[in-house]
Amino acid sequence: MYIEPEYVIGSSYWGAEAPWQLQMEATNDNGERIGRFYPGEIQGFEYEEGYRYKVEVYATDRFAKSGQIIFDASRYSFVLKNVLSKEYVGYRQEGRREVTMDLRMVKFYNSPYSTGYHHFLSGTTTDGSETINFSELEIIGLNTRNLVDWSTNDGNHTYYRCRMRLSITPSVRPVYREHMQRYRFLELISRERLDSDSVVVATNMEEILEMEKLL
Repeated sequence: MYIEPEYVIGSSYWGAEAPWQLQMEATNDNGERIGRFYPGEIQGFEYEEGYRYKVEVYATDRFAKSGQIIFDASRYSFVLKNVLSKEYVGYRQEGRREVTMDLRMVKFYNSPYSTGYHHFLSGTTTDGSETINFSELEIIGLNTRNLVDWSTNDGNHTYYRCRMRLSITPSVRPVYREHMQRYRFLELISRERLDSDSVVVATNMEEILEMEKLL
């Protein structure tokens, strides 16, 4: 199989609240996605973005002996057998553009998966021509601590509006869920503290489900 040169965002775990993280994308000879792996999930394999690899791996079913499924773990364990090739191809440039956006983290309640709340990111270009909602991890290279300070002792969080420069590049396969664009953080330009009330969205279940289709 091939390991593609750019990260995607996904989960190898089972269950409704499986964590979404940066993953390596595996494809076959036809360029079709056949799997995703967390960095380090293939034992003995060191991944570096920008390179396309052809590899052989051993796969072992963790649940074959017990017959029991562990919902917070990947079903298979992987060990590198051989790196057949490693070629530097860089990042995709076709259709790439750069934008400057004001981003903030938005908190919404009544998630169907939790009694607490979840976050997403909302960004608007400085000229007001474009608004995009992102999942928390969808902008590759972004440190979300620029957008929220979790370190307060009283349990409250401090939120910020950040002006950032991002790149947006069309992808030939979905990067996150059904999203066909890859977002990368390029530069933090400015950071402004927000009132917490300005980033809370109180919604009902129907609105949450519609929102999650976009995220």
